[in-house]
Amino acid sequence: MPEEWKVLADKLRLRREEKGLSVLQVSLLTNVSPSKLRKMEEGNFAGVDADVYVRNYLRRLSGVLELPYEELLSLYEEGKKKCMPQSKMCEERVNKKARREIVMVVLLGIVFFLAVFLAFECVRLRESFPAVLVTEEPVLLNGKEVVGTVGLKQGKYIVEGGGNVIIKTLSEEWHVNLSRFEVTVTWEK
Repeated sequence: MPEEWKVLADKLRLRREEKGLSVLQVSLLTNVSPSKLRKMEEGNFAGVDADVYVRNYLRRLSGVLELPYEELLSLYEEGKKKCMPQSKMCEERVNKKARREIVMVVLLGIVFFLAVFLAFECVRLRESFPAVLVTEEPVLLNGKEVVGTVGLKQGKYIVEGGGNVIIKTLSEEWHVNLSRFEVTVTWEK
């Protein structure tokens, strides 16, 4: 707290006590709340109210306490010059911290979204088939008759029957025209 505000606070408090008035009585005479008067008498002018209101409170107090308004205003202004740069620095620190927290929350949200997306993609890929068998004619696949497109998971398959069969993976396609063949399916790397 600036020294000028301490002097101003002491002037207000001492003059009120000299006149034999309580904080409540001064509050009633000036229409300034007792809590604001107490803050002013403690020298905490930054916590009282906006600058324009504090000036008005000082004007009212100068009339009731019979103190020169210009002197009160001068002490208030000098103290404000010393205090406000600190307030602005504090405000900038608070704003910087708030911005950092917002950035962190956004980044955490993005990381969380990506983690969930990748987890679903892994599950989807594990449940999808690394290869498919396509046939227009019925063939036996490990002893069961199939027609059309059939998904092949990892493992060993025996395909029997006549006609054309196509085996497709994500990157390749094979056309097979055999009566019997064996294929082993594994994940591509």
